[in-house]
Amino acid sequence: MCSASHVQRGVDMPTKHSELNQPHVLVVADVDGTVVPLESSWWMVHSLFGTQRQAAVNFRHFSKGEWTYEEWAQGDAALWAGHPVEPLLLAARSIEPRPEFGRFAQYVRAKGAVIVFVSSGIDLFIREMAKRFRVETWFANHLTARHGLLTGRVEVNVPLDDKGRVLDHLRGGASTVIGVGDSVWDRSIFDRSDLYVRLEGGRYSRRPRGVTVRNFDFDRVIAFLDDVVRWSDAAEFD
Repeated sequence: MCSASHVQRGVDMPTKHSELNQPHVLVVADVDGTVVPLESSWWMVHSLFGTQRQAAVNFRHFSKGEWTYEEWAQGDAALWAGHPVEPLLLAARSIEPRPEFGRFAQYVRAKGAVIVFVSSGIDLFIREMAKRFRVETWFANHLTARHGLLTGRVEVNVPLDDKGRVLDHLRGGASTVIGVGDSVWDRSIFDRSDLYVRLEGGRYSRRPRGVTVRNFDFDRVIAFLDDVVRWSDAAEFD
């Protein structure tokens, strides 16, 4: 059901693909809110199936520390037991990515970088974006289904509160890892990256290891990376 490079059984299993063979620069990008304007593929499913009210109750359990992330994910997935998969596939195909991310992806690939998606979103949605951007290695949470119907279970491969642990298996021989995300939940990716690009609604700001931009300000992002990454020299950074 997925690319061979998608680790469906969890992040403790290393990804193997020729694309990840000693890249000089590895770009690790979140998807919901970063590659696409949609903030949460989970919430989109709740909207499709009319489970928003119970979803809000589940979120309160997690935000108060009463549930772990896995308990929250399982609680949400249980609300969808018996619902058909097909509406999710149609919804995934209807989502348009940010045009700016397309320009960014084209740019960093031209510099020799490899892009990986790491998302705590739902695999049906992340897979669609991976196809569009020809990203062969991606990680997401897998909703299980049987005979076209959701089982009410989810395989948690990327916990929202520790996405960055996936990087422990991805870095390999990369000289520079660039994390790209849009929220506080991407902090674990930023912490394990050499450089980061954070998207948010605030003003433009730059720090020694990263840049924060409104939406996806392509020109500012590229100016920052060109200033600190020596693309032609094994992608080391100053």
